[in-house]
Amino acid sequence: MVNNTKLYLLPLLIVFVLAAGACQEKILPPPVTPPVGETKASPGKSVPEDDWQKTLARAKEEGSLLIYTGASAEARRVLADAFRKTYGMEAEFIAGSPGELETKLAKERSAGLFLGDLVLSGPGSMTASMKPAGLFDPIKPLLVLPEVLDPRAWWGEQGPIFIDTEENYVVAGSYFEAMTVLMNTDVVRPSQLKSYRDLLGTSWKGKIVMGDPAGPGQAAALVQLWGWVMPNLGKNYVRDFVKQEPIIMRDRLLPVEWVARGKNPIGIGVQTSIAGEFMGKGAPIKWARIEEGAWLTGGLSCLSLLNRAPHPNAAKVFANWFLTKEVSTLYSRATLQQASRVDVPTDFLDPETLRLKEVKYHKEGEKEHVLRYAEVYPFVKEVFGPLLK
Repeated sequence: MVNNTKLYLLPLLIVFVLAAGACQEKILPPPVTPPVGETKASPGKSVPEDDWQKTLARAKEEGSLLIYTGASAEARRVLADAFRKTYGMEAEFIAGSPGELETKLAKERSAGLFLGDLVLSGPGSMTASMKPAGLFDPIKPLLVLPEVLDPRAWWGEQGPIFIDTEENYVVAGSYFEAMTVLMNTDVVRPSQLKSYRDLLGTSWKGKIVMGDPAGPGQAAALVQLWGWVMPNLGKNYVRDFVKQEPIIMRDRLLPVEWVARGKNPIGIGVQTSIAGEFMGKGAPIKWARIEEGAWLTGGLSCLSLLNRAPHPNAAKVFANWFLTKEVSTLYSRATLQQASRVDVPTDFLDPETLRLKEVKYHKEGEKEHVLRYAEVYPFVKEVFGPLLK
């Protein structure tokens, strides 16, 4: 497995590597007009104006909040600037991969430190590891603004989209089709990658780079999709794929860089937000449309409330603000991922990556999906074996 990092030519993306460490930034958004009186919006109860104003006043007394996140440096900057402009409060971030954040939280709590308020990260680690470990309090009761509770504003018209099975702990600000196969368009033609089985072609042996399937993330979810969800593929397909000798990397930036440079023209289970940054800078990369279909994911937009949060009112304000149309639009532009809300514009997104109403997607938060991780990880270690160095 390759761990060393090479930076791409684009200076802006250097920030992604720095973000993998414990970096902190501050945030604040444009004000959301408080509701006047109570409305009957479901699925929750809206908050009277006086109560919301009291929450805002208490939040400003707290002055700041701390968010553990896997979001990109650009996404963090956009959120921080907007939150500060809106409320005059500081939102600090500790950034890292889902696995790094989970490890950091575990160490802090074992030392009796309860520093963070929210987690803004990926659904796999949050639903399969952090929530079962008892790190979260329900976030659903915090959502009170009518704009947030209006069912018609959300994909599926059921209100805010929750990834966890209880629909109480992990809410998704984005909800987009998980694009799984990234290709260099100077080297690979779309007609060459229409099915997952096309990855087994002799032309691609040793030329595929892959995210780490042995931990939470896109690659592990993809192995699960192949082996457990798609009957026409199955575990034997995974074994055949391993024979292609993919290069597996824990680094989040380097796999996308290698695809962009054509060193390895195909990337599997790589970081979608980083790929979006490269695309925005004109790199010759594109997501392949795979005929077997895909699933919808919250990506690095999943928000949860840490228990014993030291700034509970600021956390409540941020959670509601993050799920408004205005901020969903800011975050969607920063990440180039489709928002969970249906009233957010999509004209800046690749039309081939947009959700389709006629498609039945596999939902990444379903009970069966989460529980399968206990089966997936041992299988990955067995099958990928020597590639996991």
